[in-house]
Amino acid sequence: MTDNTDIPTTLPDPNLARTESNETANYQEIEKPEAAKLADEKNVVVETQVDKIDIDDVDETNGQPQLSRVEFLLIFVGLFFAVFLAALDQTIIGIAIPAIAKDFSSLSEVSWLGTAFLLTSTAFVPSYGKFADIFGRKVMILTAVTIFEIGSIICGAATDMNMLIAGRAIAGLGGGGVFSLTLIIISDLVPIYERPKYQGLIGAAFGAASVAGPLLGGFLTDNLSWRWNFYINVPIGAFAIAVCSIVLRLREPDQSTWRLKMKRIDFIGTFFLILAVVALLIPIQGGGTQFAWNSPTVIVLLALSAPLVGLFIFSQWKWSNEPIIPLHLFKNRYTVAPFISTFFLGMTMLPAFFYVPLYFQIVLDHSAQQAGIDTFPLVIGLVIFVISSGLFAGKTGYYLPPILIGSILGSVGTFLMSTLDETSSVWQRIFYLFIPGVGIGMCLQTELIACQDSVEEHDLSIVTALKSFWQSIGSVFGLAIASTYFNNVLQDKLREALAGVPLKIPLDTVVDIVSNNPLAIRSSYVPAQLTPVLVHAFVEAIQKLFLICVPFGILTFLSALFINWTPLDLSAKRAVPVGE
Repeated sequence: MTDNTDIPTTLPDPNLARTESNETANYQEIEKPEAAKLADEKNVVVETQVDKIDIDDVDETNGQPQLSRVEFLLIFVGLFFAVFLAALDQTIIGIAIPAIAKDFSSLSEVSWLGTAFLLTSTAFVPSYGKFADIFGRKVMILTAVTIFEIGSIICGAATDMNMLIAGRAIAGLGGGGVFSLTLIIISDLVPIYERPKYQGLIGAAFGAASVAGPLLGGFLTDNLSWRWNFYINVPIGAFAIAVCSIVLRLREPDQSTWRLKMKRIDFIGTFFLILAVVALLIPIQGGGTQFAWNSPTVIVLLALSAPLVGLFIFSQWKWSNEPIIPLHLFKNRYTVAPFISTFFLGMTMLPAFFYVPLYFQIVLDHSAQQAGIDTFPLVIGLVIFVISSGLFAGKTGYYLPPILIGSILGSVGTFLMSTLDETSSVWQRIFYLFIPGVGIGMCLQTELIACQDSVEEHDLSIVTALKSFWQSIGSVFGLAIASTYFNNVLQDKLREALAGVPLKIPLDTVVDIVSNNPLAIRSSYVPAQLTPVLVHAFVEAIQKLFLICVPFGILTFLSALFINWTPLDLSAKRAVPVGE
């Protein structure tokens, strides 16, 4: 008998748990004698690894063709590159911004490159979960990657900033679906006790992209053009599309016509959800930078966001036959708790990843490429433990301990990061970054398993998409709170540091320039004798920023206490040949 943690060749059915008329039990509830009978009928060897299964061997229960080891590996690699593609796009662009601003003479608008992507990617994530149920996983993953590719091509060919921003919005529309759909497909292809391992490997694509982004972006910008930061997506995306088109075979959810499928779409709910997310995220993301907090834009949008959320909830309750977000999910505390916990995890995570490279660039005067290398301890800690915590959950069935331990380490790690300054040793920087990476890595995929374990299989796709949605929303809120606090502290520290210092330009102008672009501290416009003073002001501000993230980690821990303590049912490891 071989170890069943290898790549599965028998695939679980995400729809088997859904009751129709006479089908009343999911695959975990089938009694062992019935499972053994099914295994005998289909010549499936229980808990035995099979190297090759004929694609014509279709289970009578669900009509799902089974995959060989090679086919599964090809699908997994294709999905990995799809996620790497979407993640790379978010990390590679930062280093190209100066060149973009120079070409289009539009520094004031470059912040919209990130905001446009974030708005569309976040707003459409829940819709992708529902569309995957209506149109099928394969159709939607191919659609998402294709839309992302189109957006990337538009960005690369942009002739002005407006065209570039539009391209980023289109890319976000596709990119938002890539990650959640990938996790949904993985959840369909492997049983729940195997999901942490494979979803952890998919999550590691983000870590790889966060390292590769600055390095590859710097190389392409310096040696070719900033446009290649977008064109590089085309061959990677083409590979993912080719693999998924050829190898990925998933059963269609139903055989109805496209017209009937279109009637199932909740257009009203989708409309209100998108408006609500946009009305909320634009002021949260742009407040204090793109817009003043007391500006009419911020006030009006925030005022509109609450009634729009109310209209969306009402539409899901009263108007929709197939709601995008089924409200019954929020009646289950074991579903709500990981949603809340992952929201606070996002608040903890993004400020760390966003501001750590700035610390190395400003305090140590490292290049963007070198700063990417400097963040290796954070990324390595995340990648190692996002995989190992998944293996632990799959082996033992316990997913809550990694979440609790990880959230504590995340809080401890962000506190340690708040002590970094100009004199910190190399080993301090390595250790203090490694700890929060470990903590975040332990939480990322185990919280997804907590979400998935709390619902029946027919809610699997939407709960997977909602996990990504709440993490994105939390990331935006965390970054907005941390950035606003950082800017306020930085402005105060700059005024303290420069008080009484003779300047050629007004003090308020210097403060505005540095607070809006801290990298200006290391620019040629700042006199060399002022650099140490400004650097120390930055250090004090970033220390406060990391310190304010500590409570977010504590809230991650406290909300996780309400997650289901019951372990996964490892009796599901018997090889019932089911799939989508």
